[in-house]
Amino acid sequence: MSFTSKYIITSSSGKTLLDFDLDFADITFRGQSILFSGSNQIDGFFIRPGLSVDLSNTKGSSDIVRITGKFLDYISHVSLDDSGVLSFTLPDDDATQIIKLTPANTASDKVVFDDYMTTAKAISSSLYLSTRNETLVFGGNAADYLENSTIDTNGNIDLIKLNDGSITWIKVNPKSDKTLQFNDGQISVKAFFSALIIPSLGLSLTELNEETESLPLTENIVTAESSVLPSFINEAASIKAISFDPLGETFSGFGQNITLNISGGNGVDLVY
Repeated sequence: MSFTSKYIITSSSGKTLLDFDLDFADITFRGQSILFSGSNQIDGFFIRPGLSVDLSNTKGSSDIVRITGKFLDYISHVSLDDSGVLSFTLPDDDATQIIKLTPANTASDKVVFDDYMTTAKAISSSLYLSTRNETLVFGGNAADYLENSTIDTNGNIDLIKLNDGSITWIKVNPKSDKTLQFNDGQISVKAFFSALIIPSLGLSLTELNEETESLPLTENIVTAESSVLPSFINEAASIKAISFDPLGETFSGFGQNITLNISGGNGVDLVY
């Protein structure tokens, strides 16, 4: 991920929301790639379409990341790298939007989409991509999941169940030896995958084996309630922005109480 600029929150007295929206048809942050260094306070980031950001160093507080777009569109493009960083890699016209987050065990960042909200930790905990032999226990019947499940861009299964005002989801490796246990029976992940890509095969469930050692998903599976972005009144903060793009970068202020100090590059930088 090559960065065009870096933003450092050098001081903050409380909550701040950095909204990357210029609201101009021809002048946007689309195509820029920003590396962030956050504060120990609650930092909010409103990420607009086409803007790539690395938010893996937002420090110790539970920050808020507002992403323009729908939950299911992004989780079909999510992965976890060897260092434990979550990456959403979403095609965007002639570019690719990349968003990186750290799924901290405590004070995990809240991730708010247009339709649902969850945490970075919950997303990370819902990735079952190993080939380990284990039984995963779901609430609901198998058909409830088959109806809405999809294959992601890496060939993994996104198991999805739509609820009233919320959604449950995990991602599973179809090449693993896992067993999926539902209320009405169990099935191997390979057989579920086959029924998903060839609907005429149907689901061939076997009776539940009460002696099977299983892994309950109550704490791991994402339950993302319909989202409402918390209201923000920015408290005093100072931000240092550094341009890396040799062709020039676009910068914009963040409103009242936010001081933005810009260090330009060799190109023609635009400041609004």
